[in-house]
Amino acid sequence: MLILNYNAPVDSLKACVASVDASDYPDLLEIVVAENGSSEHHDSARAVAAEFERARVADLGRNWGFASGINRGLAECRGDWVFVLNNDTEVDSHALSACAEVLRGQPAECLAIVPKLLFLADRHLIDAIGIAVDSGGSAFNIGIGQLDVGQYDRVERTFGPCFAAGLFRREAFDDAQVGPLDDSYFMYYEDVDWNWRANLFGYHFVTAPDARVYHVHSAASRNLDYSFKYRHIERNLLATVLKNFSGRRALRIWAIRMAAHLRNLLRGRYPVATIRIVAEAIARLPDTLAKRRAVMRRRVLSDVEIVRFSHGEGVFFEPATYSPQRTLQNLTAMYKRKAMVTGDARWLAVGDMAHALDTVRLRFEPGFISSRLLPLLEGEPDYIHEFVRGIEAAQ
Repeated sequence: MLILNYNAPVDSLKACVASVDASDYPDLLEIVVAENGSSEHHDSARAVAAEFERARVADLGRNWGFASGINRGLAECRGDWVFVLNNDTEVDSHALSACAEVLRGQPAECLAIVPKLLFLADRHLIDAIGIAVDSGGSAFNIGIGQLDVGQYDRVERTFGPCFAAGLFRREAFDDAQVGPLDDSYFMYYEDVDWNWRANLFGYHFVTAPDARVYHVHSAASRNLDYSFKYRHIERNLLATVLKNFSGRRALRIWAIRMAAHLRNLLRGRYPVATIRIVAEAIARLPDTLAKRRAVMRRRVLSDVEIVRFSHGEGVFFEPATYSPQRTLQNLTAMYKRKAMVTGDARWLAVGDMAHALDTVRLRFEPGFISSRLLPLLEGEPDYIHEFVRGIEAAQ
């Protein structure tokens, strides 16, 4: 187990470590808390590790960022498998065992297992069932903002894990396989880039829906000015698409993104961050192009096969409020996918009804949505019924 720690208060870090220590996984060897140069709560890692026999601190000396912090933390770990975990999470007692059970049944080409990541404050709400990339190079969390109604409850291929939580073969980070995370990213998109390379090289990932991990979404950055996050996401997106997409598609995305940044600059939207995005992306070009050449030499998968992982998936989440979108579109997505996973026509009827309601003005009549949907949802948990009523109230 590797937990990268930065600025976690004692209570939250202890809750994370305690949840791991309480795991029913019999082969848990150690809990490595990699202290990544916290600027606050400097003593949290040592104070918490002292309370758990299997926990120890690997002091990384300074803040290396997420990518390099994970790389350095992995070097401190023993064992052939490593569960990588954010410090703002808690794991269900069966999560590690569930991931291990799935990994044992996979070939060596499967490099990691993707757990079901749920919100810590609302454990019915999905944060991620792995991540995906669309045709424009934008990455997003699969399932984010949807309620967990069983629509992802099958072991299936996915683009790769969100590095907030995942069980990895440690050898995957060797140069002979995928290699380490790209240190130049500092934070954001480093997991996207790593997963992308893994897929391009012929490796794959699968989900473990019975493995539940509870996460505080964007805990490390939600108190920072958004321009910091915006800068790192946008500059790292440019590097990622250039390294991993085919040349024509990568150039088209660069042209579109650079034009958008120019418009932002003219409109005064994050002007300093925008200048830095463009300047840093251009300054990194020699390094990015060298890495691209190395990736392309080993590439065995097409752009189409990469983008396919995002097919039919959507984002139903309000980043400003960290809350789900209470919409009929969200409900439609939940239940149409549940119908496909279970083969039960009942859930398709719910999805079809939600979609139909979205197309008629009758939806705005008080009580009309509930009158059509709640009878179809009889027997579903109360939080589903509350979600339907929330859709009605939000109109």
